[in-house]
Amino acid sequence: MNDKPNYIDLGSADLITPELRILVEKQLSEDLAYYGLDTQDFRFDWSESCQEGHQTFCLGGTVESLSGIGVFDIYDYPMASGWMDFVDDLDKGFFLAYWEYVTVYALDGSIVLEKKEPGIPPHIWAKLSPDFQVLWKEFRLKNTPKLP
Repeated sequence: MNDKPNYIDLGSADLITPELRILVEKQLSEDLAYYGLDTQDFRFDWSESCQEGHQTFCLGGTVESLSGIGVFDIYDYPMASGWMDFVDDLDKGFFLAYWEYVTVYALDGSIVLEKKEPGIPPHIWAKLSPDFQVLWKEFRLKNTPKLP
């Protein structure tokens, strides 16, 4: 993550429409509360973002799982960095972005917390409907390579 933010260059997030980026930033900001950052006054630096996987089209734009996202406070101190992912059921109007991997920083730049485990975290899983949880489990079983 950059020491100084770049709020102009959108990196690989350039396909996300402004409306969709507002939603993603809101959801990622809310998710940071789970990791101990309780302010909503975050500013996102997308300049180093890189496409990492699946994508979907909603709110007039394309969103992908992206790494290289920087999060700063209103004074441009780095607060977090990481990789976002999402779950969606657009037939039902459902989209939820979350941190797949995230590092949270103290004001002195030291690491306070790191989420290194992949997958939907329990606090996000709890927000999904039981029907969606069943569909997701079935999808993962069908699409996970089998060991020899």
